Amino acid sequence: MQIRSSRDSATVCSITIDKTRCVACGVCENTCPLGAVKVCRGCYAAVEAERCIGCGKCARLCPVGCIEVKARDEA
Repeated sequence: MQIRSSRDSATVCSITIDKTRCVACGVCENTCPLGAVKVCRGCYAAVEAERCIGCGKCARLCPVGCIEVKARDEA
């Protein structure tokens, strides 16, 4: 999923959540400062691209390492 800046259409980062590894613990959901990450149906996490700023807090704190955030120049 490509995350775009709200000021222009430039891609800020790319975020990937491996749904097969996600344990739906909610750490990412509780950590996100803008509420962009939600646990869906108690099964896996999903990101609302319009709200995500690409800070990477969710990825850093994920206990199973299923979230990957790459900066624009890495994506």
